[in-house]
Amino acid sequence: MLFEQRYNWFPSWNISFHLGVDGISVAMILLTAFVVIAGVLVSWNVTKMTKEFYFLLILLSMGAYGFFISLDLFILFFFLEIAVIPKYLLIGIWGSGKKEYSANKLALMLMGGSALVLVGLLGIYFSNSLRTFDLLELSQLNIPIQTQMICFPLLFVGFGVFTALFPFHTKCQMVTRRHQLRFYVPGRYFYETGWLWLFACGYLHHA
Repeated sequence: MLFEQRYNWFPSWNISFHLGVDGISVAMILLTAFVVIAGVLVSWNVTKMTKEFYFLLILLSMGAYGFFISLDLFILFFFLEIAVIPKYLLIGIWGSGKKEYSANKLALMLMGGSALVLVGLLGIYFSNSLRTFDLLELSQLNIPIQTQMICFPLLFVGFGVFTALFPFHTKCQMVTRRHQLRFYVPGRYFYETGWLWLFACGYLHHA
């Protein structure tokens, strides 16, 4: 693990702001950087609430980058939710067609996925002897198979909602085809590339 930084955040709960990168994280960060740059270029002519648009784009990018470099599951979930909020606003304000319907349906599905991920992460936290969310510490523990059989499906389905796993793929089609953003970022570019990379990384690292 490279460029590790760790700061105690909630010591009583053993939660720390623990960041670092490995090979997968570096690849995801570079790919997302290309997507963000492409998104800014194709959104160059945005005239409606320009400052707010780019603020939300930066916030969405921050959530994605934070997710990739998080080494604490609580911090990972924190950045996960940061990435969800601007997605809703970008579709609801700058979208086209039935943008409010699309934004609400997407938000409800993502909230459901987030709830499953949260329950899975809490299950891991309360089942380990160290009472920790730290990934490096968890990797050294032998988590009981019964706990894994409960937490893994929750994480798998939770991240699956974000990655358009069947039967949740309808929201992906809705956002990227039927009700595309008039300005394709971060709707189409972020959803079809960086947005899916973000939660696919959840499978590789955490689920």
